[in-house]
Amino acid sequence: MGGEKAVTQRHDMTGDLFFEWRADDRGRLSHLSDNFNLLTGLDPESLLGKPRFGRPENADGDTLLPAMLEAARNGVPFRGLPAVLSDGLSGCRVSLIGRASVSGEAGNTVFEGIGFCPDSGQTVHQPGGKAEAAHAVNKTTILDRMRNLARVGYSSVDPASGNVRIVGPMREMLGMTESEISHEGIRSHIFADDLAAYDEARAKAFETAEAATVDLRLGSERSECHHVRLQFEPVLGDDGSVESLFAVHQDITQQKELELEVQNSDRSFRRAQRLGVIGHWTYEPGEKRVYFSEQAQSIYDCVGHDFLTFSEARDRVHPNDRSFFDKMRAQTADGEPGFEAEIRVQRTDGSTAHILVASEFDFDDTGRLKRTFGVLLDVTPRVEAEAARRDAEAVMTDIFENTDSGILVRDLEGRFIRANTRAAIQLGLRIDDILGQTVDGVLAKSDRMEASEKFRDAALRVVATHGSVTYDYTYVPESGAPATEFRVVNFPISGPDGAVRGVASMRYDITEFVQAQSALKNLNESLEQTVRMRTRELRRSEERFRNIASASADWLWELDSELKLAWCSDNFFEQTGRDPQDYIGHPLTSLVTEQERFVDQREAWDAFVSKLESRSPVRGIEIVRTHPSGQRIVRINARPVWSDGNFVGFQGSTTDITELKQAQTQLIESERLASLGGLVAGISHEINTPVGASYTVVTKLTRSLKELDDAYAAQKISQALFSRVLTEMKEGLGIIQRGLERTSDLISHFKQVAVDQTSHKRRTFSLAELSRDIVATMEATVSGQRIEFATEVPEDIELDSYPGPLGQVMINLIQNAILHGLDDIGDRPGKIGILAEMTEAGTLGVLVSDNGKGMSPNVARRVFEPFFTTKLGSGGSGLGMHLVYSIVHTVLGGTVSVASVPGEGTKVSVVIPLAAPENPDKDIAEETG
Repeated sequence: MGGEKAVTQRHDMTGDLFFEWRADDRGRLSHLSDNFNLLTGLDPESLLGKPRFGRPENADGDTLLPAMLEAARNGVPFRGLPAVLSDGLSGCRVSLIGRASVSGEAGNTVFEGIGFCPDSGQTVHQPGGKAEAAHAVNKTTILDRMRNLARVGYSSVDPASGNVRIVGPMREMLGMTESEISHEGIRSHIFADDLAAYDEARAKAFETAEAATVDLRLGSERSECHHVRLQFEPVLGDDGSVESLFAVHQDITQQKELELEVQNSDRSFRRAQRLGVIGHWTYEPGEKRVYFSEQAQSIYDCVGHDFLTFSEARDRVHPNDRSFFDKMRAQTADGEPGFEAEIRVQRTDGSTAHILVASEFDFDDTGRLKRTFGVLLDVTPRVEAEAARRDAEAVMTDIFENTDSGILVRDLEGRFIRANTRAAIQLGLRIDDILGQTVDGVLAKSDRMEASEKFRDAALRVVATHGSVTYDYTYVPESGAPATEFRVVNFPISGPDGAVRGVASMRYDITEFVQAQSALKNLNESLEQTVRMRTRELRRSEERFRNIASASADWLWELDSELKLAWCSDNFFEQTGRDPQDYIGHPLTSLVTEQERFVDQREAWDAFVSKLESRSPVRGIEIVRTHPSGQRIVRINARPVWSDGNFVGFQGSTTDITELKQAQTQLIESERLASLGGLVAGISHEINTPVGASYTVVTKLTRSLKELDDAYAAQKISQALFSRVLTEMKEGLGIIQRGLERTSDLISHFKQVAVDQTSHKRRTFSLAELSRDIVATMEATVSGQRIEFATEVPEDIELDSYPGPLGQVMINLIQNAILHGLDDIGDRPGKIGILAEMTEAGTLGVLVSDNGKGMSPNVARRVFEPFFTTKLGSGGSGLGMHLVYSIVHTVLGGTVSVASVPGEGTKVSVVIPLAAPENPDKDIAEETG
């Protein structure tokens, strides 16, 4: 073949493209069919007996035999294994299809099958350089062999018709009666989900000139599904381009069904393991490893670990149960088939699992342990249930023996089979005197038991009705001791089938209960007598209440659940001249005019109605009402009434506080004037000092001036006299000047404060200047006392507000600190601080503090109440702090609060807006009169 000329020959007869082959388990070829040379151009004689089907350095040859051996071990055919065959002169790429079989008495494994050249256009070397016809190959023999081996066929495209010619099992799958089918006919039999993969594989073979494989499902319904594997091989033209495709197909339906069956079996097995809480394991002695299934990992608490070493598996077993490993070794040594044991395994979370371990041993021919296969069953729930059952039995036994009730159980023959200690004590017997005896036998020993007829009748009724029967009886001792009352409850004892197997009797000593019933009966009779007496008293009390309500200055009233006036005391109608028919049964809000409700008193009425609608208590809401006698101010208090959790209405009172308000206004004005009078007294005292000093100096200077004048008239002025008088004049005039300046400052500060106190006009003013005037004035009133003032007021704070009321607030707070806080602090100096700063909300905060004796929580809670004072009879009116509260809330539009700790001083915080509320004249008038 060395000098032979290679010629290129295309084979249009696709039936001649397969050759047969056979090889031993070492990969040595022992047979090649006659057409091998025509298809590959290689010398078959040079390949026979050659191992691995190809060149040793070729990767295909290295992996081919292992793949064939793997398929043999799995008992499945193989297909499409690539190899490169060479006779030493040239090579050819082939694809092998086949399976393994056993040959000869020795049982040697041999491989046999068919092969083809993936390249349809190939160089074939022929003896004499002549291309021989391919029809010399026996196609029928090849196809029959192919079908027997792996259900394999092939297809090619007829150049004339363009149809696909199919040979092999695919014809049956497609239901073909003709030898050819159109390409669209094939597509119509492919499942819709697989069409894209089919088209992609064909396109790939055309575009890359390389083989492409795809698995398809054929048929019209899934019940008629056939699985086929197609490998498209490109047919190359003379120019190397792909002219058409040659396809090899294999029926893999049985393989797919087997895979599905294995998957389903595996899933069923795993599901059975999960549902049965069973896992399996194997122990390999050579590896000293224990392999766990997925469920076994969960049971043995080693999830994520396919195996544990023998020592790791042993360490997880409870120390007291590790001896089972020694027993397992002993059973292995004795050749026993397996073992079973229950062990405890310590889990990583600290809990203990109870596991049933069962296994079988596999021994080799020499009797050595080859492998151990076993299962694990988590019996923790069963063990815990048994422990719970034992505990429950122990508890029931304790209850049976320690209950205060006597318990007797007898069978259907009337003999007692169980009795507790309490029952024996009740009957005055020992337990042994009761067990095994009939009712008559027990009655013969004890007179404390009820009559046998009553006992037997109750037992018969229990058996007949499957229900309980209860009766009472009295035991009267012959000795004359007090009688004992018993209550007996009889109930059935049933078996698992529901049939009554016995009757139990629980015997209660109800002596105290009977005595209590008797006492209760007597008590009820006494209570009924008491109720009758109380009813008469309540009627008299109701009459008395109505008389008092009519005579009271307050109006008492009730609203129903719909907030309609249900009742009102008679004095309301007598004082106002109203007709009850116009009020009773009408909603409260309909009894006032819209002018009062939504204009004149809108804020007060909104607050009142809101309380009523929210079912909240009403406290001190003040409303101005118009009566024939003029406008009156009333104060309303009420509380909601509930019955069994249901709202039934309101009960309230209305008080006319017109005279009280007028008196309060006069007292507040008197307090304000008294405060101003105190300032006048203090300023007068402070002015008296510099004025008195100035008068004294003037008197002295007058005498010195007369002395100088007399010396001048006598013409006896000496230099010493003139110098002395001149010095006295300078010093005296300096003293007079300083005194007058001090007096002027005091009068200036007091004048501004006095003007602001007597005027309530709104203006823009500096808080720092107002503070200086007030502090200067107040310092004058406390001269001679050890009181220091510390003021921290920024110069840039200006207010559009009422300096008079604000000054009144600051003066009252300072006076309150002097009078109540610094009056008894011992030798330490008193300190009053005034701190002003802007808050985050843009409002002004003024803090007046002292280091005095402070207030108790009860005093601090009531400090703003009118007429509340701790200096009653000692100069305190109880209106100073109330005036502060009223001015801050009604005039300045702010809030005031107090914080104090006994022994640590007091802090009063006032928070007001920089601009006071608009049009407060009416409020000011009400506060100032």
